[in-house]
Amino acid sequence: MAVNQGQVLQDIQRTIRRGFRQVRREVRQVRREVRRDLARLYVDESCIQLFKDEVANINGSSELNFAARLMNRSITRPNALLEPLYGINNQPIANFPRTSGHLGRLRGMYPNSRETKTNWP
Repeated sequence: MAVNQGQVLQDIQRTIRRGFRQVRREVRQVRREVRRDLARLYVDESCIQLFKDEVANINGSSELNFAARLMNRSITRPNALLEPLYGINNQPIANFPRTSGHLGRLRGMYPNSRETKTNWP
């Protein structure tokens, strides 16, 4: 019986060691993926800033506004930061909504043409 219990304990220890090795491999893989994703995110942010700087140097506010509209078009979350639009002086428009959620407040203040037809006298 003692030999049998010793064998069972050894088998359990081997299984646990194999499990730990597998967990270590998976953790290493996740770390590699996180490092890769962080590097990619850094590159994306750097590219966006370079793009903005280059656009600002080329032609002023119309190109900046074009770039801002392109970036803002893909926003889906109400707390996502918006790229500001620029005035004719190439400066960001004062009090431009910070997030897409803030746009909803503006819509309530300035009715669109449909609201004009249905809600205004």
